[in-house]
Amino acid sequence: VINECVETRGRCVIGFGAGRYGFKGYDGLGELYFADKVSLADVIAFNLSELSTTDDQELSLHALINEHLYAKVDIEPNRIHTLSRHDVSGNAHGLCKSYEREIIDAGGLDLVLCDLTPDGSLAYNEPGSARSSSCRLMLLGNESRTRIAEAFQSDTAPKTAVTLGIGNILSAHKIICVAWEEDSAAALFNTIEGKM
Repeated sequence: VINECVETRGRCVIGFGAGRYGFKGYDGLGELYFADKVSLADVIAFNLSELSTTDDQELSLHALINEHLYAKVDIEPNRIHTLSRHDVSGNAHGLCKSYEREIIDAGGLDLVLCDLTPDGSLAYNEPGSARSSSCRLMLLGNESRTRIAEAFQSDTAPKTAVTLGIGNILSAHKIICVAWEEDSAAALFNTIEGKM
């Protein structure tokens, strides 16, 4: 998908999620890079979400994506966009609108790589989020906060996160979503093409 997009458009704009189920997919992408089957040099990356934390709480979804993907491939650091976790308290609405504008200015999302959690969260859009929702500050439920604490091996987790909305995600030309079927302990990969 990345190679085809770069060939036809000269770049590929990708939204990257930070869920633990998707990290296996990033491992696979890293393997393709080392096998010279894909390059991320022409990729423009937008992280789908970021935790809103205080200065004394150094929990960053960007750091997780960087560890699992960005630091392993040839993506240019100046092409990686993320939501500022420190700017949320001042003007969350302005931050979100600015981030959406950055995506539009880059040409819109060609591809989104994300995961669906067992409780139905998608990029910190809690279950019940509107299909047309846009980038916003979300109050996190207990299950999301438990997953965050486990991921960072922390005793506490933020109560809020800034996330692209379902509407932003569905605007992508292609979505690859990883879900986990707990009964069979098997990963399920679904690709959604086109706008829904």
